[in-house]
Amino acid sequence: VSYGCSLIKSSLLDDFEGRFMNIHLGLSPYYRGAGTNYWPFVEKEVHLVGTTFMYIDAGVDTGNIIHQLRANVNYGDNVHQIGNRLIRDATIECVNLILSFNDLDKMEPLDFDVAREKYYRKKDFSEVSLDIMYTNFRENMISKYLIEQDALIRQSPIIQNTGLKSILV
Repeated sequence: VSYGCSLIKSSLLDDFEGRFMNIHLGLSPYYRGAGTNYWPFVEKEVHLVGTTFMYIDAGVDTGNIIHQLRANVNYGDNVHQIGNRLIRDATIECVNLILSFNDLDKMEPLDFDVAREKYYRKKDFSEVSLDIMYTNFRENMISKYLIEQDALIRQSPIIQNTGLKSILV
C-alpha cells in the first residue's frame, strides 16, 4: 500500500502488479496530480473531494481504480474538518479493502469525458488560489453544495467496488 509518496518507477511496479495499491487523496480521473482535494474547493466542485484506491502504474494517478470514497460534508464544515474526516474514513475503507482484497471485483473504468479531467502541479498553488478557496467557503459553498448534492453526484459518478465488505466500521 502506498500513500503520499512520489512517483514509483522501478521493478516494484512489475513485481507487485495487481497487488500494489495506492491511496490517492482525490477523485481520479477528475483531479490528478498535486493538491487534488484542494482544487475542488477552489473550483467549487465539493462533490469531487474524495479518495481513490487504485493499482499503481507508471503514470500520475492513472492506475486502474479499485474503489472510491466521496468526502462526507456537513453544514458549517471548513476545509480542515472535511479533509481530516476524509482521511479517517479513507483509513477505515483501506483496512476494509485489505481485508476484502481477494474478494474485490475487477471494476470497469468510469465512462468519463476526458475534457473534464484536471491536472495540477505543485507550482499551480498560489496565494490567489488560496484566497479564492477561502472566499468560496465564506460565500456558503458548502451550504450550496449540500442543497445540490444529489444532482452533482449523479453528474460525476465514482467507482464503488461491489466486492468490498465493510468489516471495520
